[in-house]
Amino acid sequence: MISTGDLEQRQFGPAFKPRIPTVKWAKRANDIGTVKQLMRKALEESKDIHLALLEYRNTPVAGLKYSPAQLLMSRMLKDKVPVTSELLASKVAEDAYPALKARQQKQKAYYDR
Repeated sequence: MISTGDLEQRQFGPAFKPRIPTVKWAKRANDIGTVKQLMRKALEESKDIHLALLEYRNTPVAGLKYSPAQLLMSRMLKDKVPVTSELLASKVAEDAYPALKARQQKQKAYYDR
């Protein structure tokens, strides 16, 4: 049986290879650089790498009131800083999407000047 991928490959020829836009690669490279820097700093200060990553995930994003953990899992993660159980409960960040869109539009306006 021939899969649809094989048919597409035959249609465009063997030399055709789909490409991923470079913007996604640049974003990933930036994220990887941030994590590498966190890990390097944790090792230099003889701290636990996992705790450093946990603190990064619990730190609010610039321009938003939510952290990456709250955006992804709808709650704060439990770490060494004492927090009330009310803050650890799940709460959907419904106003995060419009805030992220507004932030992106603002960045786009500055870029397109």
